[in-house]
Amino acid sequence: MFKNITVTLAQSHGYLNIIWGLGFILSSLLPLTGDPILKNIGLGFGLVALLLVGFTLVFLKKEREDERSIENTNRAYTMAFLLLMVLGTLYSYLDLRCHFNIAAKPVLDSFMGLGLILSGSFFLYYERKGC
Repeated sequence: MFKNITVTLAQSHGYLNIIWGLGFILSSLLPLTGDPILKNIGLGFGLVALLLVGFTLVFLKKEREDERSIENTNRAYTMAFLLLMVLGTLYSYLDLRCHFNIAAKPVLDSFMGLGLILSGSFFLYYERKGC
């Protein structure tokens, strides 16, 4: 039924990573507010993002990856990883100095979400730039 719908590389590597990353961040940070409505919104957005990514990966046909798109994917994930390493080091340093009283799970989930957002954004940038 859905096999005749083709997902472009920008949609599968770029936009889906950004949506999935937003789902991670919202589902980890909104429950910290203590408001049950915001908690349910965050968890709902995380679930919708997960279902969207899963549906796309399982049911929809994707464009074939060419050499340039594979290179852009690798560059995007490398840049996202390097930025997360810098941010993680900065967070660790500030935590040692300022003694943040934040649970580890929301921070780790937010870092995972930020990594997905960065990798999707970098992929879209490299695809548009054409390098």
